[in-house]
Amino acid sequence: SGPSRGWVNLKLDDEELLRCIIKARQETLDECRPPFFCAWYSGGFSPKDGEKLLAPLIEAVQDAGLKDAAIFHFPDAYGLTGEGR
Repeated sequence: SGPSRGWVNLKLDDEELLRCIIKARQETLDECRPPFFCAWYSGGFSPKDGEKLLAPLIEAVQDAGLKDAAIFHFPDAYGLTGEGR
């Protein structure tokens, strides 16, 4: 069983129904950089409060083994003004 939508069985009675036929080359995997986790806090918070709000999340991400993590602020926190292109 499972959800009514959005999933498929890979096997039925030990018969393979689906299998991955596209695989990354090992040398490509070896060259990959580890993932980078980035987070943004909701609008209305100051940068200090936003960082405090997301600190437990960043800590959990790093405890899970993802060492590169950062919190990004809204443009006004960086002194940016005007409009983009």
